[in-house]
Amino acid sequence: MGIEKFKYEARLCLMRMIKLMLDTAADENIKKEPQIQHKLISTALALLVEAETLEKELNELKLRSDNSISE
Repeated sequence: MGIEKFKYEARLCLMRMIKLMLDTAADENIKKEPQIQHKLISTALALLVEAETLEKELNELKLRSDNSISE
């Protein structure tokens, strides 16, 4: 599987997981537990930030790899 396909599949899976976490945090039963709600939201945000960081690193590696091949 090519790296672009992998990045797409990983991002799709991550977005589904984040959506599930945010939907859970919005549930009426969870709203009664603010600490749990906060933890779900902060974890979802941390996952999103980490995914962006990893995607940037993969892009940099790909650029370096492309540059070394062309030299």
